[in-house]
Amino acid sequence: MTEWCYDLHVHTAEVSVCGHLAARDVVDLTASAGYAGIVITDHYYEFFFKRHAGKPWITQVDAYLQGYRNALRAAEARGLTVLLGAEMRFVDDPSDYLVYGIDEDFLVAHPHAYRWDIRWLARETEGTEVRIFQAHPFRRRDTVVPIGSLHGLEVLNGNPRHDSHNEEAWAAAEANDMLMISGSDIHQHEDVGRGGICVPEPLRSNSELVRTLDDNRSMRLLGFEVMQPSDR
Repeated sequence: MTEWCYDLHVHTAEVSVCGHLAARDVVDLTASAGYAGIVITDHYYEFFFKRHAGKPWITQVDAYLQGYRNALRAAEARGLTVLLGAEMRFVDDPSDYLVYGIDEDFLVAHPHAYRWDIRWLARETEGTEVRIFQAHPFRRRDTVVPIGSLHGLEVLNGNPRHDSHNEEAWAAAEANDMLMISGSDIHQHEDVGRGGICVPEPLRSNSELVRTLDDNRSMRLLGFEVMQPSDR
């Protein structure tokens, strides 16, 4: 059966200071690894926006979207789908949250969202297509909090330089009947192909991605094996 695979946790050097791959390189590497698409989830937190302090908020948003927009342009030649997401961290919360279903208008309409908290984000996006997953929730032996504000957990994080305690994340998601996702957490070359989801139909939009995440049974979670180029 043909599958289309998507990496849900991807960073670019243009925006994420911990990233070592420019967006065009991320696109080339993931396409060569057999992925049909990626979600750019650059770090959205106070430190990034402090670098652009004093500029109009729309200018700060443009800076945050640089990696995503560069990936979109590079993907045209590779036939790769590129969607926008974010890995958000709030000022008084050390946890990271993968947010899907957002768009550029959402970012513009919610200035400095990192100053709030996860409960605010859950309330603000209730009834919309936005979905919130806690990223690598047990990487530092953190407790999954607050479950009521989350749709699910990243139960498989492929970053090879961290022990994300994926087994604990999987168990917590099962125990609390939460949605599950997998992502490579790409920062550099060795991270490519270590996570993601595979689905029986291609995903071309955030709406299609969100419907798939909500179903959760129609997708296969990739583990940490390196994907081989597909023959799609």
